[in-house]
Amino acid sequence: MDETIKSAGERPGTGALRLLYQFAFLLVAFLVACHSGLPLERFATLVVLVAAVVVWPEWTRAPSGTRLLKKAAVASQGYLGVSVLRFLCQFVFLLGGFLLVRLKPWPSYRLAALVAVVAVGVLWQEWTRPPSGRRLLKKTTAALSNGHSGDGTLKLLGQFAFLLGAFLLTYPKTWPTGRLAALVVLVVAVVVWPEWVHTPSGLRLLRSAAFQNLTTVAVSVLLTFVVIGLPLEMVLRTDYSKRHLLGRYGAWPEDLVQHRNSRRYRDVEHEVEKPAGVTRIVILGDSFAFGQGVADEEIFARVLARMAGPQVEVINMAKGGWNTINQFMAFKREGLAYEPDVVIVAAVTNDLEPSPSGQQLQWRVFTSIPVNLDSFRFLDYQLNRLGDTLGLRLSYGEWEDSLYDPEGPGWTQWQLIIHEFGELLSSERIPGYAFILPSAGWCDTCVFSPEEKYRLLEEGFAEVGFRAYNLFPAYSQEFEGVPEKDLWALPNDRHPSARVHKFYAEQMYSRLVVDGLLPVSP
Repeated sequence: MDETIKSAGERPGTGALRLLYQFAFLLVAFLVACHSGLPLERFATLVVLVAAVVVWPEWTRAPSGTRLLKKAAVASQGYLGVSVLRFLCQFVFLLGGFLLVRLKPWPSYRLAALVAVVAVGVLWQEWTRPPSGRRLLKKTTAALSNGHSGDGTLKLLGQFAFLLGAFLLTYPKTWPTGRLAALVVLVVAVVVWPEWVHTPSGLRLLRSAAFQNLTTVAVSVLLTFVVIGLPLEMVLRTDYSKRHLLGRYGAWPEDLVQHRNSRRYRDVEHEVEKPAGVTRIVILGDSFAFGQGVADEEIFARVLARMAGPQVEVINMAKGGWNTINQFMAFKREGLAYEPDVVIVAAVTNDLEPSPSGQQLQWRVFTSIPVNLDSFRFLDYQLNRLGDTLGLRLSYGEWEDSLYDPEGPGWTQWQLIIHEFGELLSSERIPGYAFILPSAGWCDTCVFSPEEKYRLLEEGFAEVGFRAYNLFPAYSQEFEGVPEKDLWALPNDRHPSARVHKFYAEQMYSRLVVDGLLPVSP
């Protein structure tokens, strides 16, 4: 094969093209395979495998690589030859890559099988290059095909069998389609491509003008990903970035993971039967009360429970995306059974949302690509914000304004539901509180001012018998001079921060104490 390359007059740069496309194949394979996300260990695996099957084999055939291997062989006092060293390093690379990629513990037999398959696969690749290996391949080929096929065919078949065996041993019995597609790409990357590009036809393709132009485009895309996309992806996946820099675009930071009880509420378990001598408070709300973007112990329901003491049980029945209709139905379905002494509705300005809501869905441009990358979610987020700013789409602010149209379905349905809600609480003799929760810059493109919406909500609840309290005046005083984004849960999430949740809890606690519904803490 070396003679074929020399006779073809390989010019400088062809080896770089082989490396480039082999790396591209591997990168595509990993992007396809990671159907459930790209954890950091997957990126580390990619680097290790590229070193094993792309860079290392090419580099060790160059003069500089050969000199280093010879020096290492001399240092081993002759016990290890150049070929053995090349094999051992490649085997270590491959084994390290497979060990990194596993996300769950392997049975011992599967790990042992993997070691054996990788060893045989790498050894086969190295052994078939020297004269002894070529002679055996030629004899075997002649016996099998009467000379119609070359020894390269048998070499390819052997490499393919080893690679396929490794994947069958290391992956579950049932593969997703993405994993199968990734296997095909990997086989092309580490088996077919390296062999074919050393043939005269492969060399002619590498030198063609069309291929050179395609390479220019491929290099541009690859460099963009490596220089910009890959670092951005790595940064977006760090907890520090999610909490302080760019926000959450994928999984939650570890300390903000939301834990739910058996009823799917973000709360501890509660017995339906009320214990003797305990005051029960049921909280209803949406993502504000649910605590989007803050830790379990920081949501105002938990803070209120700690402030109120052990004789008060706070039951949080809030879920993200719920409107007042959902909250009322949940209370009738589950909340009444708890025999609450107090019901708190944590109201926000979008709770008037009708069904169907009419809110425009987010544009999905990059996230429509079936690869689970935080970078794509980040780009779509920025694209949607730009569309809102330029008036190219119905903004959130415009949609929320429509809820307060006196003739619109949002306002009409909301008045009907809170009227029914008030009558139910009155018939059950349960004090109902409506706390209007302000937030920082939740709707910066609305025509209706936040103050006006808070006032309308307060008046609406008061008219049907709730004890309604607009927290905006106290909120403005408490956080005067504080930068708006310091009150957000995350840099890209305008839900209230832990500091604001604490403020909500303090306001609720003080009001309930004044009304004589809670004991005063010592």
